[in-house]
Amino acid sequence: MVDNPGKAISSEELKKVTHEKWSPSVKYAWSCGEAMSRFLNELKKGKLIGRKCQQCGRIIFPPKMFCEICFRPTDEWVYLPSTGSIMTYSASYLDKDANRISEPILVGVIAIDGASQDMGFMHFFGEMTAD
Repeated sequence: MVDNPGKAISSEELKKVTHEKWSPSVKYAWSCGEAMSRFLNELKKGKLIGRKCQQCGRIIFPPKMFCEICFRPTDEWVYLPSTGSIMTYSASYLDKDANRISEPILVGVIAIDGASQDMGFMHFFGEMTAD
């Protein structure tokens, strides 16, 4: 049982309650981290770049600053050719904002030539059709 149940507020009393609306004007910057920031900057220039691990020899694409196989930092930046193979694709009836669409778009994983096996990145195939 509650010892102090409180008191109901009337409509008039509710109108007297102070309200404050505040919309902050905030500027901010967000970093993708060293590897992804460099990758995105090179991509803007039309170049593909990965990271090489000297211990296992893998070329990691998209780049990471840490080799998850050797458990050590990667060693150097490596430019890759702008060619590759479509490893898998899917016809999607959802757009990039998860809205339903009537005509499918094609998305898939591309393995870039020169990158190690099982490396790839998701890509939207634009005007390409499943035919």
